[in-house]
Amino acid sequence: LVFSWRSDRKGIGRVWHCKTCGKIVMAQVAGTNIPPGASHILSTIEDHSQTGKTLWALYGLQVEVPETFKLIDQKLLAGFIQLSFRGPHKSKLKVERYSIAERFLAGYQFAEWAKGEFLKRSKGFSLSLYEESFRGHPANGANGKRRLFGNLPLIGEILKLYSWYCEQEDKIFLLEMKTKKDIMIFEEVKESIKCHSS
Repeated sequence: LVFSWRSDRKGIGRVWHCKTCGKIVMAQVAGTNIPPGASHILSTIEDHSQTGKTLWALYGLQVEVPETFKLIDQKLLAGFIQLSFRGPHKSKLKVERYSIAERFLAGYQFAEWAKGEFLKRSKGFSLSLYEESFRGHPANGANGKRRLFGNLPLIGEILKLYSWYCEQEDKIFLLEMKTKKDIMIFEEVKESIKCHSS
């Protein structure tokens, strides 16, 4: 359904029901002047992915996550966004963005801050930490394996953590994944996140 309306402002829009994913979507453009081509923009909106990945974009965070991962929780706070997903095989994925990063760093070097965050998130895992550069930014990562009590051997669940500091935008990005399979998904999600140099 295509519609338009007029009051002290103008609006044009579209409403549709997708038989593939079952969603009902309404999109509209409103303002005192509707720019030429606005109806074309509305016609390009897609309600589900054609690539097997879902694009999540909000308040300066943009990331692609496999559509097999479903959003289970979100935190939208001043300066902090966290999207939490659950995927196949009980995999858990968190994507976080900290803006005004200097406030979160609180005088610490980024590497110190990242190490502290990783240690807080890795209880029950053996952890190996590393530093590198990601897209020209300082970055830290950690890999861990679930450990049973005492000296018992490592078991199946894997923990991956990765964070980088975009100084140009004063933002920190952090990914956390706990999984038993599909560890390559972590790298794909990391590569999809946009920051100033992407």
